[in-house]
Amino acid sequence: MNPIGIAASAVVLLGLAMTLRSTNGRLMIAGVALTLLALPLAAGGSPEPLVLAFRTVALLIAVFLLDHAIRRTTTLLGPMRLGGTAELGLIAAAFVLGALLGAATPDPRIPAIPLGASVALTAAAGSLLAFGTDTLRLGAGAMLLIAAGTAVLPALGGDVDAGVQLAFSVAELATAGAVAWLALTGAAIRHDLELADRPRDLRDSG
Repeated sequence: MNPIGIAASAVVLLGLAMTLRSTNGRLMIAGVALTLLALPLAAGGSPEPLVLAFRTVALLIAVFLLDHAIRRTTTLLGPMRLGGTAELGLIAAAFVLGALLGAATPDPRIPAIPLGASVALTAAAGSLLAFGTDTLRLGAGAMLLIAAGTAVLPALGGDVDAGVQLAFSVAELATAGAVAWLALTGAAIRHDLELADRPRDLRDSG
């Protein structure tokens, strides 16, 4: 695998760690952005320049919508129910499992590191959807799960049609828009992003 793909995979893992561990909403959004920006290079595929440009622009708009919602509500989030150490352990185990499967496969089109990054991405999305307690984390989990649809097939040596990649990018943008709308609507009622009660010391002081 080329050094760019290895570096991109490392950025994906860093972004996933930030996404799962952050209790600051804006830092968590930065983690999602890092993950999704580096994913096309980490997954082993070669997106067409126009498709890559569209995905990048759609992602930047999605990040803007999420950041706008966070700034209008609260930047602080409660911890995930699973626990930070367990979340990072889950990502690490998923990456190692995927990499080992890729290394054990005789097909040269299936490199170990991209497959590991794709499996880790899927695991992180599942963790956010299963154990998140706030609108932002559930939305981030949905966005990562959508992105996994464009990462797993290239990591297995296949190709994703350009139209499918564009459709998935639109789905990610629509998810971000829905999360921002729900966050702003919920802020008018509860003034936070939580779907369940959380300790008061995690609430914004301002």
